[in-house]
Amino acid sequence: MLKISSSQFDGLAQNAVHAFYTGLGAELMTFIEHDMPEEIAPDQRVPRINHAFELCQFYGIETEADIARLSHILLAFPPDFFQQPDYQWAHDILSSGEPASDRVDRLEHILLT
Repeated sequence: MLKISSSQFDGLAQNAVHAFYTGLGAELMTFIEHDMPEEIAPDQRVPRINHAFELCQFYGIETEADIARLSHILLAFPPDFFQQPDYQWAHDILSSGEPASDRVDRLEHILLT
């Protein structure tokens, strides 16, 4: 019987997380290059993608699907949107006590209507 130690299991989990963020980062880079090349300068693309990932963590967005959806949305906002009065509504939604998927759904719904 194969036994996996907790440190091996942790290593596998870390590899999976790294692979997810690497893949999503590449997807977001392609999205920026094709859909919004003028909005984000080439030297700001990787920092903006990493910032989107950090904001997902800050707002407690944890599932891969929600992180992917919110990361795409966050690229359209100014990086410091949460400090700007015009975007207070988005910050309020993301920091509400609702489940994470519901918060991303609400934000997405508002932006698509």
